[in-house]
Amino acid sequence: MDYAKNGVAVGTWDDLAFQLAIDESGRIKPEPIPIEMVDMYGFHCIPHVGVYGDDYTPCIPVALLQLPPLPLLSSNTLFKDISTQLTTLDIWDAASSSFKNGYKAEFYVLVHPKPILSPCQKFLCENMDEVNMMYHPWLFGSMPLTEDLSVTKQLYMGLFDTKNIKPVHQNLKDAGISFGSIENRSVALHGLRFSPENAQFQLDPSQGEIATFFAIAIDKETCRCVLSYHALPMTDAAEVKLINAVHASTTTFQLVFNLSQVSDTIGSTIQTLLGALPTAPQN
Repeated sequence: MDYAKNGVAVGTWDDLAFQLAIDESGRIKPEPIPIEMVDMYGFHCIPHVGVYGDDYTPCIPVALLQLPPLPLLSSNTLFKDISTQLTTLDIWDAASSSFKNGYKAEFYVLVHPKPILSPCQKFLCENMDEVNMMYHPWLFGSMPLTEDLSVTKQLYMGLFDTKNIKPVHQNLKDAGISFGSIENRSVALHGLRFSPENAQFQLDPSQGEIATFFAIAIDKETCRCVLSYHALPMTDAAEVKLINAVHASTTTFQLVFNLSQVSDTIGSTIQTLLGALPTAPQN
């Protein structure tokens, strides 16, 4: 089924951004996209990516899709490894294809601009190619943010089906996001700052100009789970191609086609995700 993008984009500086939310029955949710905003910052409470430093601004997505997770986990081979991990953590019931213990799940597809790289902040590390998963907006975004707010939580997280990125700082405690498994990492907010620098991955453009991966995070305290698919350009040329492909699209069919001209991996993955959704009944 072909879906038209929202007429108005919110939580972004890009008026031509592609935004769309689809519910469990395959219907488009009312626009603008119904995702909560981070208090005072104005971007969405979703998993972002960004470069840790004095200006920890996320790479605000030029394309943002909110999809129902249950049909995807239940029928999609893309999520085989993830569902196995969720089963191990006693969160997912494979037999009934449903979440256990009252867990609420979200799923997002994000196409990002190129990150502005800066030196790693780890002691004795001078890497200039590290990017962080930013779960702070998703985890803390609904809180009233104040200068004296200080909160730290443990979040299970990991990356799957990774392309053109690699693990980093895996030898340090509470550092470097896990690849192919879900591990505990701390997520902190203090003095309006997101920290620590412990969910990094390293860009690896040796095999391509665009990084892609699935990410998952679980907050066991509140029984929340979020899955996301990310496309992240690593060169100026790749960024221009991705943004132009998104800007030229007004429907999901066009989005898949145009992105496929830039990266067959991105186009085919999004097509597979959309193809797993239920077909909305005709009125």
